[in-house]
Parts: sequence; structure tokens; C-alpha cells
Amino acid sequence: MKLAEALSIVHKTPAELPEFGVVLACGVTPLHLQNFFAAHLQTLRADRKVRVSTGLFGDLAGTLEHISGHFSPHQSVEAVAVVMEWSDLDPRLGFRHLGGWGQKRLADSVSTVQATLQRVEQAMVALPKSATVAVSLPTLSLPPGFHTVGWQASAMELALEHAVADFASRLAMQRMVRVVNRSQLDLMSPAATRYDARADLNSGFPYTNAHADVLGNALAELIAGPAPKKGLITDLDDTFWAGLVGEIGHENVAWDLSSHAQLHGEQELAGGGGTRARTLRPGDSQRADLSDGSALGREVRICGTDTEDLEHRGRCGGLH
Repeated sequence: MKLAEALSIVHKTPAELPEFGVVLACGVTPLHLQNFFAAHLQTLRADRKVRVSTGLFGDLAGTLEHISGHFSPHQSVEAVAVVMEWSDLDPRLGFRHLGGWGQKRLADSVSTVQATLQRVEQAMVALPKSATVAVSLPTLSLPPGFHTVGWQASAMELALEHAVADFASRLAMQRMVRVVNRSQLDLMSPAATRYDARADLNSGFPYTNAHADVLGNALAELIAGPAPKKGLITDLDDTFWAGLVGEIGHENVAWDLSSHAQLHGEQELAGGGGTRARTLRPGDSQRADLSDGSALGREVRICGTDTEDLEHRGRCGGLH
């Protein structure tokens, strides 16, 4: 997406739509990242008017603490996008606060980063459970402050990356938190094309437009969530389950390996859990049950165009 296109999407959205409030928490100047993020989220949530507010420059942890400490049910904040860079964890790891790099100056950088990450994590856990939180880990490279040759990773560099990975693994266990997949981001935005040194030094915005576009889209996708997928499966008798619905009745349809339901039984062995089927008559809004949240699927429906076809043929099934 081009910047002009992003601005057009944001400005042309009808103001009378219900508001979808989002906070973009980042330590850098948001600038074009805010525009791309708002445009991508607006495209995904066309039924709402997306409004993106920002926090304090250079104080990511303080912004999150302010949100968690001053959140009110009357506020229209439904999501928080957290964009983290190394300079947010320790200003010495950025280019705008140069005090010289070296082993002595960066000796306590790992402990500083760990302390900041702990502060950020506590603030994020305190956010309202109703808010979806999308988190981007540092996307820019560490500064050349480690005294090893180019192809050799220093112990301090690895310790910093380990601290961030440990932080992300804990966050990902929180139900409302979604972390940007770094491998996917690397495919869409190569590391060498992300940093704009001139913009960073002049305005505090460190990203190229191309990287801001990809990062904004990733955050928007995580907040909006994937669109529900539906599939149509025909002739399920003696394939996906064991037995003919029209002969033995839907209540006797078998899903487990012990009942010779080979396909589903093998899936059950691989993933655990089981599923029950329920016949739904046309117009019935009731959904089929799953036992104990099996990871094999979310919903199974057996449907038909009329009752006779449903009971005696059972030829139409929908798997969601």
C-alpha cells in the first residue's frame, strides 16, 4: 500500500460509523506507521470508523502503564498495538541517544533490558481483558556495539535476544495477546530494507515506508483477526465418520478409532480429543457440540435441504 492510498482510506471513511478505538503504543514517532496501520485496520473493519491514538514519545512502558491505570469502561478503546524496538528497552541500543558503544558502556544493558521488559509485561497484563493486544518485537537490528567480527554473534547480543524471546513466550500465553510472527515479517520485509537512518535522526521515525506498511498490516491483521472459514464436505458417510446416517441414525454415528472410524480415529490419535455429531433440521440455528475443546475442529454440522433428505440420505455436511 502506498502512503497516499493509506491517507485516502483513512480520510474517506464515513465518520458516522461506530467508532473502533485503538491505541498505538510505541516509543518512536508514529508518523507513517500510524497511517498505514489505520488504513489496513480500516480495510479489515469496514463496518467501523477506526480511530488510532498514540502514546508518549520515548516512553513505551509509561504509555502502557498509563493505559492500564486510566482505562475506563466508558472509553472506546478496543485494542492496543504495541510496537517495540531496542531503543525502547535501553536507549543506548538506538542511534538517537549515542553515548558511545563499548563493552564497559553496555555491560549492564542485558539487565536494563530485562528490567524494562518486566515493566512492559506487567503493564500489558494489567490491560483490560476485553482489549485485543497485538505486539511487535524489535524489528530493527542491534547497533554495531558488540566487539565481534560480522559473522560472529556476541554473548551479549544473544543474551539480549534471549531476553526478548523469553518475554514474548510468556506474553503469547495470555489469551488477549497476539505476537507478530517474526519469520513471516522477515519474508514480507527484508531486514536490510527496514531502517531509515535519516528519518530516524531528523524526526524519530526509524522505518522506511515499505516496512511501516508491512508492520502496520501485520498489527491490523492480528487485531482484526482472520475471517471465519467455512467448507462444504459431501458424502461423509463411511468416510469422515463410520456408519450411514440414513440407516443407523445420527445418534449412532461414530468418530473414534475403536468404532472403526479410520480417518477421524487417526486424527484423534494425532491430536487427541473427539467430536460428536448432531443432525440439524433446515432453519435450526443450533450448532453441533465439541467435547472439551478439541483442536481437531471447531464445529460440525449435518444439514439437508429437507427433512427427508436429512434423515435418509445425510449427504450434505458443513465443517467450520
